[in-house]
Amino acid sequence: YEKGGVIHTSPVFGLGLQQNGIHGDELVHERLTYSMMIANGDPLEMSKILTHWNMLHRKEDRIAHLSFGMKRKLSVIQGLMPAYCSTDSKFCLLDEPTEGLDKNSVKLLVNDLVTLASQGHGFVIATHDSRIANIATKICNMNDDEIKIEEVEHKALSTHTIPKITQKKGNVN
Repeated sequence: YEKGGVIHTSPVFGLGLQQNGIHGDELVHERLTYSMMIANGDPLEMSKILTHWNMLHRKEDRIAHLSFGMKRKLSVIQGLMPAYCSTDSKFCLLDEPTEGLDKNSVKLLVNDLVTLASQGHGFVIATHDSRIANIATKICNMNDDEIKIEEVEHKALSTHTIPKITQKKGNVN
């Protein structure tokens, strides 16, 4: 498994890094405006996402002044933005998305992942967190000399309501 490839036909995908990958000098609404614009969503509807994640009160805050947990929330939101903003299937990569999140935020993330997946979006998530692994459809375990891919079947997972973000006319793709 040292070689391989990925064919990705859409240039827009979500990315949430474990180290956040966001600049501290930006304001929360600036970071999300950029993310929404790239994801072809309407930034005028940002308050829907911020309210959903209980961060509306942080909209004008400088990212450097946020707690570690709030920065993680912002990174996760940014990573999920293409899925939040599109009715077309999007792909999101998330690296340890639950790290630093409080219990309620992890529950929200799990519910959002289930709901977004039910709408056709795909996710690759690097995690050690069983709460995320419990909703996976495939689990890839890597050891020193072996990679095992296991298909997982679940009973129907329940979805919930997520913010509906209007797609902008035109396309950035």
